[in-house]
Amino acid sequence: MNKIFIDSINWLEYLKDDSGNLWLVDYPNSEMHGGGPPRKRMLFGNQIILSDFEKLLVVLEQNSNHLHENHEITKQHLKAIGNVAESFTTSESKKESISTAARAFGWSYLPEYWGKNVESAWAIFTETAKNKT
Repeated sequence: MNKIFIDSINWLEYLKDDSGNLWLVDYPNSEMHGGGPPRKRMLFGNQIILSDFEKLLVVLEQNSNHLHENHEITKQHLKAIGNVAESFTTSESKKESISTAARAFGWSYLPEYWGKNVESAWAIFTETAKNKT
C-alpha cells in the first residue's frame, strides 16, 4: 500500500494499493490508546470520480504542511473530504456528502496559493461528481 495523504488532524490515512484501488484508514475506537486498531476500507464507485478524488488527495499531500499548520481554518475542509471518502466505502448515495462538503468550501475559503490549489482540485472533483452521479 502506498500512502497518498495523511490527515493527522482527523486521524485519517488515504492509501492506494498495487491494483490502483483507493483505501481509507481510520481509527474508530477513540476511547482506546492510539485510537485502537486501524480500520481499512476500500473506496468504490465510479472510477472517473474516484480518479479525480485521488487527484484531490495528491494536491492535499502536496500542500499538507500548510493544511496542518493552518488547522484552525482547514479542519472543516479536511473533515468534509473525509466524509466524502467515507461515503465511497458504502453503497449509499455520494450526493449528500459531496453537497455537505461543498458547503464547507463555500463558507470558508483557504488562503494563499496553497489554498487556491486545494480549492481548484476540489472544484474539479465536484464538477466530475456532479456530472457522473
